[in-house]
Amino acid sequence: MPTVSTTFKILPGETNIGIVGPDQVKFTKPTEARARLIIRYLLRDPKVSVVSGHCPDGGIDIFAEEIAEELGRRQFIYPPSNQRWEPYGYKARNIRIAKKSDVVFAIVLRELPAHYVGQRFRICYHCKTDTHVQSGGCWTAKYAERIGKRAVWIEI
Repeated sequence: MPTVSTTFKILPGETNIGIVGPDQVKFTKPTEARARLIIRYLLRDPKVSVVSGHCPDGGIDIFAEEIAEELGRRQFIYPPSNQRWEPYGYKARNIRIAKKSDVVFAIVLRELPAHYVGQRFRICYHCKTDTHVQSGGCWTAKYAERIGKRAVWIEI
């Protein structure tokens, strides 16, 4: 199970900040506002760069890119080559994000909004927990840990 952070510290030497999480349809106005505040906080230091996956369905990736652009932060953007897991899709993109990042912040939602009509899972099958909604961002954070990087889960 991931370690959920209530303090999202960036450690010395962590300049490439991977920011991953759900797509746009999983957000409400309040959870999007909270996610944007967290991202702004993570990118407050002018020395940090954002690493993102440019999700074609919006959400955390796009929030991070927009805020990085606004703050003038360097960006490393890895969109998927196609909209499938593999080959050359989300899995390859997520691996690139994890490898480029010094730390990966997985911003996850505690629950899905009532308006959400996509698949619902009882647990996040990446993390084996019922404390947050399943997200491909969890897979990326778990992969980052497997290759020796730090990963932090932030639940909203």
